[in-house]
Amino acid sequence: MEAKIEALKNEIVEKHNHIPSTDRIEAPLNILGPALEASKFHIEEDIRSMFANLIANSIDAKQQYNVHPSFVEIIKQLTPFDAKVLSSLVYWSKGTVGVANVAMKPLEGTGHGIWFRNVFPFPDLTFENVNRYCASVDNLIRLSIIEVNYSSSYTNKDFYNSLTNSTFLTECEEHLEKVKRERGEINFESVFLIQGMWNFTTLGSNFISCCL
Repeated sequence: MEAKIEALKNEIVEKHNHIPSTDRIEAPLNILGPALEASKFHIEEDIRSMFANLIANSIDAKQQYNVHPSFVEIIKQLTPFDAKVLSSLVYWSKGTVGVANVAMKPLEGTGHGIWFRNVFPFPDLTFENVNRYCASVDNLIRLSIIEVNYSSSYTNKDFYNSLTNSTFLTECEEHLEKVKRERGEINFESVFLIQGMWNFTTLGSNFISCCL
């Protein structure tokens, strides 16, 4: 524990030293105090680095208008797994990757049944861990870091290829066929994607700039 706290201090000092002296300002107490206090209880490496970045940027004149007191509370509500998911989204934002709801087409009539919501093509996504990923994405939406909508989709459908051609979607189809065999006839016949769009909110973009 003490070693990790010391690592946090060293990380803050290192980042502080990289800020030109002409750009250093006094850290706002409503950020510095809560961040230092919260960091004592969130010392996993990824989360620790977020606190260190936030504290360092709070004394950087070039970042002062991007830093927000709510960032302390946001970091406190992230797990290392959430940090991993967020890093993937940041990487994808440099290009474009679509998001989708995984749905099941009914045997008769119209409509559909949503199976998994807000699915991204994470590299190790499987049928077994999809709920963990979806819950993490839900948390990022709840914290207003990202926003997702299904009222429209990307014109370039290649953005959805990594999901359409994923082993995860194949696993979903295989699971549905397995259920059919074991239970007999069921009300759904196939799996398909409801394509959506996503982006970082302004708050989310500022959070990334200050904390990642």
